[in-house]
Amino acid sequence: MKNADNTKLTLTTTPRLNPIVSPAQSRNRQNTAMLGQLWSESTTLTKNGWQQTAQQINIRDKRTGRKSLTAYSTYVFLNRILLSCGINPLASAPQTLVPAAALPLNLALEATTTPASGQNGFGTFALMLRTSPYPAYCQVYSTKPSLANKPVRPGSGFVLLGALDSIPPGGVNIADLYLAKFGMPTSGAQIAVQIVPVSQTGLRGAPMLLQAIVDAPVAVVLTGDHELQKAA
Repeated sequence: MKNADNTKLTLTTTPRLNPIVSPAQSRNRQNTAMLGQLWSESTTLTKNGWQQTAQQINIRDKRTGRKSLTAYSTYVFLNRILLSCGINPLASAPQTLVPAAALPLNLALEATTTPASGQNGFGTFALMLRTSPYPAYCQVYSTKPSLANKPVRPGSGFVLLGALDSIPPGGVNIADLYLAKFGMPTSGAQIAVQIVPVSQTGLRGAPMLLQAIVDAPVAVVLTGDHELQKAA
């Protein structure tokens, strides 16, 4: 390609920057590779057991579009969820899939910051899940902060931040999970967090969407089913 004066035109491109990958996302990719290796070493009898378990899960395979999952996709689907919660993967298929315990209805979110102090001081950020004690596993999803009171569509743009093995009395601070992916939010920004309960066999229950305005801890709770449940 040449310029109007017949000289050679040199095109330059700006290299695409890789998006920030949260520790949970990185572990998820590593777990998928590990599960593929373990599956390849499984016996035919074990794989047949997972085929029977697959019939108990009534969702569509995102890759093939089929309503019933294959034995392998069921094995990966359930074990990726378990691994995200720090639970050892299931080598053999469970005879019965145990449903997840329902989340407490009083689950709420509070987001607060503390201004920096001193010339070289740093502010702090707290993102508290407030609820009555919840003695079971749950996954924590979130999306980048938005303008205050902007509608948030459940599941849209949400990524896995990590998981909790329980929620103790008084609640738990999940700020570290959030900061690792999205960094420090500004005062007045809206934060949305999705909590998804998980059973010991890898089934996820009905999720709960929580929203909070930074430094104005007023939680909005939405419940219901959506596509996030179906994402491995």
